[in-house]
Amino acid sequence: MQRKAIIIGATGRIGQALVQEISSLYATVTVIARHAPKFISKNMLVYTVPDFDNLEQVLSSVVLDEKTDMFCCLSGEKMDKQDDEYLSKVYFDYPLNFIKICHQKNVRRLFLLSKISGKQKTVHDRLHAVLSTFDWQLCAVFLVDKITLPDDYSVKNLGKKAMRLLQSFLPHEEPLTPKQIAVSMALVAFWTLYDGRYIGLLKPSYTHTYIYENVNYISHEQILNLTNKNF
Repeated sequence: MQRKAIIIGATGRIGQALVQEISSLYATVTVIARHAPKFISKNMLVYTVPDFDNLEQVLSSVVLDEKTDMFCCLSGEKMDKQDDEYLSKVYFDYPLNFIKICHQKNVRRLFLLSKISGKQKTVHDRLHAVLSTFDWQLCAVFLVDKITLPDDYSVKNLGKKAMRLLQSFLPHEEPLTPKQIAVSMALVAFWTLYDGRYIGLLKPSYTHTYIYENVNYISHEQILNLTNKNF
């Protein structure tokens, strides 16, 4: 794929998996992160930005154009207990600022991770509404419900795993692994460029508070089906 990619949110579990997937698809990958990701390849340009309030200054020197795809992967898996103001900054202000700057540089393809559970959902609904007003070639939003827990043995995570076990006897969405989410985002980016048959994946299929015509939703269930549960 002789195209460029830019990603924000590359150091969380999902972001790290996504960086590895897209590094093999794009000629260059520009990473915007608070610190360097664990995985770095020769075709990656890494900009460490301790404070995302300075995104505009950092991105002013980054060369972007219509051959660039942008990925926004600010998942914030541990942020449910944060106050509303902080959640709004991380889930609305930072993504929107990043997307606006890239859009001004003629980037017209966006692949956005969006949580649909917890406090994040309301903030993401607001973000989707704004994104629907942009001029897009493709705006693909990946609606993720539950994510598998990290492989550590803290009391907190053991308690969560026990609760997940109890919930497994009830109707529910199967948790996604970070790799499943990353693979689905990379596959949709590739397929929508080179294989028109897969555009059907992007039809709204999720019962959401709002469905915007200019936003293409990939549901939690679609991600499961797309990755065949093998990741």
